[in-house]
Amino acid sequence: MVVNEQKLRVELLNKQPVELISITNSLLSLGNQYRRFCYSRGNTGPYYDVKLYVEKIESGSIITDLVSVSPAIYLPFFENINSVVEFGLHLKTAYNYFRGKSEPPAKFEKVDYEDLGNIIEPIAKDVGGQFNIINSGPGSVYFNVFSTDSSEAKSLKKKINAEKRIVDKSLSGIQEQMLFYWHQANKGAANKKGDLGIIETLSDKPVKVLFDTDAIKMAMLNGHRNIFKLAFIVDVQVQTINGEPKIYKVIRVHESFLQNH
Repeated sequence: MVVNEQKLRVELLNKQPVELISITNSLLSLGNQYRRFCYSRGNTGPYYDVKLYVEKIESGSIITDLVSVSPAIYLPFFENINSVVEFGLHLKTAYNYFRGKSEPPAKFEKVDYEDLGNIIEPIAKDVGGQFNIINSGPGSVYFNVFSTDSSEAKSLKKKINAEKRIVDKSLSGIQEQMLFYWHQANKGAANKKGDLGIIETLSDKPVKVLFDTDAIKMAMLNGHRNIFKLAFIVDVQVQTINGEPKIYKVIRVHESFLQNH
């Protein structure tokens, strides 16, 4: 494993006790956004391997140093493309968009709205608190890239949720060229229960899977390959409840490939 010397410091200068679930979801969403950032930079191989890890937590307020770790085989990609510094600036641009100060760094998907809201959730609940995202490098050099307080965090979350509701309304219906992978599957065309799949663009949760024809299901499940190591490009008809996908009906399979290739 290779550890990047660049760090992302997350400071929650809280005035009130912080719910464990709130700070946990904040850090999980931060890590998920880093993985998606790496993936968006054009290298799909390390998507499931480059992650943020907690290096240390300081006492007093909640101050967490996050470092990026990658398998050594991805070293050139890791050092030259997906720096933690660039990710910090990416977050700054994302939140500045909701401040009305910049264009979005990329097209936001549903999971991005959820993550960006979760990251600032702890400070939105803490009147008088302060939240900072800081880049640091060798020699303990720190650069504050994003700061917000409780009042602004509430405003940002309101704007994030407003755009997310628009996206939620557009999720139902046919979605083409979606990246799909299995969470759980039962072989056999006659078995209609227990098939669950994930399309991270739409939701990071497993969703019930149906098929337009038995032939489509057999095409996705047959063969000697381990289907849980495969990813599929599919067209799906999405059915939602309160904006959340509840059924993916696969109507076409374009291709499949190994997830780690």
